[in-house]
Amino acid sequence: MGYPLGSIDATFSNRGNALLASVHQRGPADSADFSGSVVFPGRANVPDLSRAFYDISGSATGVDLGIVMPLIRHEDIGLTGRLDIAGSLRGHLDRPSPVATFSLPDGHLGKLPTTALSGARDSDGKRFGVSDATGGIPFLPARGS
Repeated sequence: MGYPLGSIDATFSNRGNALLASVHQRGPADSADFSGSVVFPGRANVPDLSRAFYDISGSATGVDLGIVMPLIRHEDIGLTGRLDIAGSLRGHLDRPSPVATFSLPDGHLGKLPTTALSGARDSDGKRFGVSDATGGIPFLPARGS
């Protein structure tokens, strides 16, 4: 089983001690864009990824969870629909600072339709949190922070 990626265009370049990347994917039903930089401290023949500073952002639109969940071995959750997500990661690998927003406008949890699941997730490097989460099933709406 695979995921139909369609076309992928990628550009990699460098500026000083930084590696720059831009990746664009367009598939039959979804698309994704990622860009960012990795800045390496000092000059070295082999860059030290563990000491580098990462500044990466991206988004994906229309990701089919019916295909993705089995690929990441979480099909038992029963979540289906098309996911939109945007996020970023800044910092060093030992203490990254990720932020993401997500939306599942018309999904299903098992056989139950869900209503506009959405929210945000962030981290201070030690803990993850979800804020402004909304959604539910038609007869049981929910909201939380």
